[in-house]
Amino acid sequence: GVTEDREGFKVYGGTGAENNYVVDGVNTTNVEFGTQGKRVHMEFVQEFQVKTGGYEAEYGKALGGIINVITKSGGNEFTGDAFLYFEGQFLKSGNRHVNDVNQRTKPLLLENKTFELGFDVGGALVKDKLWFFVAYDRRSNKQQNQIRVDGPNFGQVADSDSTRDLFAAKLTWQIAEGHTLFLHVPGATEKTTGAVKTPQGDRG
Repeated sequence: GVTEDREGFKVYGGTGAENNYVVDGVNTTNVEFGTQGKRVHMEFVQEFQVKTGGYEAEYGKALGGIINVITKSGGNEFTGDAFLYFEGQFLKSGNRHVNDVNQRTKPLLLENKTFELGFDVGGALVKDKLWFFVAYDRRSNKQQNQIRVDGPNFGQVADSDSTRDLFAAKLTWQIAEGHTLFLHVPGATEKTTGAVKTPQGDRG
């Protein structure tokens, strides 16, 4: 009962803007468009659930589905990992049929390199009582498009470089048996230089 379109996941007839996105019990749905509002790196996630109907009492305010994310927490044992991802142009198939009619109405991708690295660690500050978890991820992307729109700018190259930083810090406190309090601070920043959208004008 789940399909995908430009607005996100459609669940049993509800549009992609009618879902709720919950991270650690907090509704993080985009308040303007109703789509995903918070970026969480997959390495920070302990578990996620997609609820398509028959929600429990704590969920609601959705005509579509519930996407529920539970992030990692620290434990009594010190744990951690590091990760590195790379995606280069040589790993992708290219479309260089520059004389095709359909290629003359949109930019031609010349270069696209993505480099990503990060880490996460967790452990106990007070055994059986207070735990911590911290994580960081940086993603950089370098892209070049050749403008294929007919006109004086045909064939020009437009650069677009971006960096994105994701981070998370979490404290978990076992107040008493069956009662847990946690403080979670997630963050995301992004910077793009050059062509911030698909280039259609001149290089400037």
